[in-house]
Amino acid sequence: MVYGAFFLIGLISSLAANGNLVAASQGPLLYLLNATSGLTVAQFDLGENVTCVTSIPGGFLVSTSAENLTHLVLVTNNTYYPIEDIVLGNESYPSVTGTSLDCAYYNGTAVVTVRDEEGLKAYFFKLNGTTATLVKEVNAPAPEVEGGEALLFFGDEGLYLYEGNAVRMITNVTVRDADYTGGIVFYVHNGTLNAFSVTGNVTVFVWTPEKGRACAVLALSPDKAIVGLRGTNMGLVLVENGATKVAVGVPEVYDVARGEGYVAAATAGGLGEGVATVPLEWFLK
Repeated sequence: MVYGAFFLIGLISSLAANGNLVAASQGPLLYLLNATSGLTVAQFDLGENVTCVTSIPGGFLVSTSAENLTHLVLVTNNTYYPIEDIVLGNESYPSVTGTSLDCAYYNGTAVVTVRDEEGLKAYFFKLNGTTATLVKEVNAPAPEVEGGEALLFFGDEGLYLYEGNAVRMITNVTVRDADYTGGIVFYVHNGTLNAFSVTGNVTVFVWTPEKGRACAVLALSPDKAIVGLRGTNMGLVLVENGATKVAVGVPEVYDVARGEGYVAAATAGGLGEGVATVPLEWFLK
């Protein structure tokens, strides 16, 4: 592990980690970074703005948007493959209508949220090579969704949890970032970290940083989360049961991702604009 590795790239719009690779986007550019060696593995120009990158088995799923259309791209073996067969019903298309906002992957299902003329939608896909088959399309909010997914859907419309056959609204406030594990939803709103128990249907705690503002969250366990902070030089903080436990000196953090034994952080100050990686063990002592 390279302790304190830093990649000077510029402002990052989306961040994800898988194994020892970090995927970071800037406009139409996608970078693959090796968190262990500290080297840039590959750089791709995808031709339109990258709106989201999420980790999937063996690589990454990328959504890009231009002119009110969203395209999907697979990244594996340090190469990218456009998904040109997006199967909607009995038809196959190279894109879906709308501008993508976010994406996630859980238990074999990829979800991409887009905004079109009708509002906000979530598309649930099963991936098979370079084919993405739609299994469910959901308007927000929606009464139910099939399958056993547990996925977060958030933005200006609030925060929703899709679990089993039900859609639950966790909150109707604007959510900056969110993560979910073990029945606890961690979400960032108005510079604070909120922990909500799905089973108890109650807020477990609200954590307000002494310095800076919370911008990103990475759930480690039902009682622990790493929070990214803007406005401070100690921008990576471990919060446990509503209390500050560890602070790491990465300044101006606005996005976080977890890889194999490390945490990646998009940073916009001090070191410069780019991606910093630090060992996960620093937070678990």
